Amino acid sequence: MTPTPITRFAPAERVSREVIREEREAVARLPLLVECLDAIPVAVVVLNAQRQAIFSNQALLDIAGGDDTRVIGRRPGEILDCVRAFETEGGCGTTEFCRTCGAVRAIPAGLEGKKDVQECRITRRSGEALDLRVTATPFNHGRHASVIFALQDISPEKRRQALEHIFFHDILNVAGTVMGYAELLETPAFAMETSIVIDVINRASVRIIDEIRNQQAL
Repeated sequence: MTPTPITRFAPAERVSREVIREEREAVARLPLLVECLDAIPVAVVVLNAQRQAIFSNQALLDIAGGDDTRVIGRRPGEILDCVRAFETEGGCGTTEFCRTCGAVRAIPAGLEGKKDVQECRITRRSGEALDLRVTATPFNHGRHASVIFALQDISPEKRRQALEHIFFHDILNVAGTVMGYAELLETPAFAMETSIVIDVINRASVRIIDEIRNQQAL
């Protein structure tokens, strides 16, 4: 009997190729499901109780860069070429770092009958980083407990958020500086004829800062 690899988080056990084939055939006997998943532009993989892929749609194959031989029987991190998935014999989900991975954490909830949505960042062995929103949805067919696992690329959203954060930070700094100088102009050392300009600068500065803070709260 082959010993089970050591894990520091999720179970490392896997089922045999024969069991994978049986589970895959069970999904294939649901042609409407297969057609629907292939019609979805989001990457989707059906995982068994051991987190191994038993079916994937075309969108996932496009990300994986090959046919389903690169997917079936593997776990999400292995399919996406995550650097952590190849650090231990147990594979995806078994390293200490996997404890904070949203992809690994969502799957058990799905297997327990609860839909779960998480976010994760996967660094591929090529150096490319993927920001993903993953959704694990319970899917039981016959005697097989499994999960429909959808992966949505949110890298553009994350980049936009980072740029917005920088923008707001810089604008607040500039607006705060304007307000500071406007307050300085109110000191007796400055001529009285500047009072109108001071009032305009103050009111404009307050409005800019309020608008930006309101935008940040959205």
